Amino acid sequence: MNSLNSRYYLVGMMWVGKTSTARGLVDPALSDTPLDATVVDMDRRLVREAWLEIDAIFAQHGEPHFRKLETDLLHRLSVHPESMVIATGGGAVCSPGNMETMKDSGTVIFLDASIGLLVDRILADNESGKATRPLAKWKREEIEQSLTTRLGQRQKIYEQAHHRIFVDWKDLRTIVGEILLAVRK
Repeated sequence: MNSLNSRYYLVGMMWVGKTSTARGLVDPALSDTPLDATVVDMDRRLVREAWLEIDAIFAQHGEPHFRKLETDLLHRLSVHPESMVIATGGGAVCSPGNMETMKDSGTVIFLDASIGLLVDRILADNESGKATRPLAKWKREEIEQSLTTRLGQRQKIYEQAHHRIFVDWKDLRTIVGEILLAVRK
């Protein structure tokens, strides 16, 4: 499959590795045949456009406003002429029509991980000082409960993706290889 004017949307829970995987898909160090595309991290783009961190957008304007900004950005990216690998926010699929927009304008890849792996990553980010979301400051049990609830709300939508890649116990090179194989079939 040629990546000319193609869009690849990575969906999945927070901390599943969407941004790292997006970068990996275009990195010649990880594949002999990387995608020829620009990487877009939707959360980072939203922060840049809003001049506010995501937590501040939620606090000052509420989740509905954030989801509207997210949906507006998704629609702009879906018609952009450039080839892109788009790391969506974990909840981007929650707004009505967003999954359909992604499926109609590109290839959607669901990065699936166990709750245990996600919790371990969140706690590791907190311990390293890299965590930027309040969730990372919670106790393990609270994080597990929150992620389980969110996944329950999103699972059926995530499963509408064109491809599902399980990431537990895999390094980035393996994940990238599995995605490239899937999208080029």
